[in-house]
This record gives sequence, structure tokens and C-alpha cells, in this order.
Amino acid sequence: MKTATMRIRLVLVSMLLAGYCQAAINPKTLVGMWLFDEGTGKTAEDASGNGHKGQIKGPKWTKGKFGKALSFEGNHVAIGNFDGYEKDLTIVAWIKTSAAPAWSDIMCGPCGDIILTLKDHKLNFAGQCAKPIPHSAWSTTLLNDDKWHHIAGTYNGSKAKVYVDGKKKRRPPRLALSSPAQRALVVMPKAPMNSIRDSSMMCPSSTCL
Repeated sequence: MKTATMRIRLVLVSMLLAGYCQAAINPKTLVGMWLFDEGTGKTAEDASGNGHKGQIKGPKWTKGKFGKALSFEGNHVAIGNFDGYEKDLTIVAWIKTSAAPAWSDIMCGPCGDIILTLKDHKLNFAGQCAKPIPHSAWSTTLLNDDKWHHIAGTYNGSKAKVYVDGKKKRRPPRLALSSPAQRALVVMPKAPMNSIRDSSMMCPSSTCL
């Protein structure tokens, strides 16, 4: 059976500015930033300086868009428990995939938390289990072209949006995100997929992952 590889860099930021792909990132707003550029070992360092090290649970080191990256085939990176980001949040990542069957998560938590995912090769940002944010913010761009794409999911306390290569996609209805005391987040494809992740970031209005 053919599997897929995903390369990603994950970054969460507190707010998405217009033209975010060209905007500078304020280090004070970062909750966490995982560049996946170590190239060896079982730990993904948090480049934000906040100490949220990721535990690499199966992904393999490979060549990325910027140096090294992680290749995911049904495995994940656990980045621990976070809270306080229910009002403003942005997740940014570089990914490359040739196949994304079923629901293929890029970053997710438990039901009622966030999920940045691929379904039918399209990007979606919502609440896990569609609670309380339904899966209504979708990209129109298909991402299974085996090319690098800069993706983002944003939430401002009432609206979720998705961006692919700096272009905003559909705007969903106004909804609220619940705030469990702590959420354990993981960077992972939920189903076996051929994808590579080169970096990622995340953060809310006053703090960031």
C-alpha cells in the first residue's frame, strides 16, 4: 500500500497580520516554534525559547525546504499541554505531500480543541470533532501536488480562516472556541499519508505556542 510523506515547520502566532507571509514575527507573541531542523534524535526543540520540546513518536528525518524536516507516515510529534489560546490563535506551517487520504491532521488536540488538517487534499481549520467550530473553513487549493506550500489557520475568537501560500480562502460563520484547562497537542497526520513537514508555529492574543 502506498504511504505518504509530509514535511512541515510548525509555528503558532497570536495574530495573523495582512500579508502575514511577508510580515516579521514578534518573538514575544510566540507560544512555540518547532523548526524540525535537528536532523537526528527524538526531540524537536522549541525555537521560541518557551521550552515546549516535542517528543518525536515515529517520524523520520529527511531533507526539507529549509535544511532538515520530518517525514510522517501515520505517526506524530507530541508537544505537550497548553492553555489560554481560546481567543486569538494562528498556526503556520510548511508542508509537502503527494497524498492525504481521509482526515490527515497537521496539528490537533482532543475534542473541543483545535485541528488543522487535510481532507480530500484541502486544508481545514476548525474545532476537533467539529466542536464548537464546524469544519466550514476550507481551502479551494488541492495540496497533494508534492510541492511545498505555506499554510495557516487563524482564529480571532469568533471566526476561523485558512490561508494557502499567503492567499485567504473561504470565510466561515462566527463561532466560539471552548477553553479546557489544558490541551495536549500533537503534530501528526491522523491517517497514513505521504507528507513532509518542515516547520510550524502557534500562539494566542497575549501568548503563543
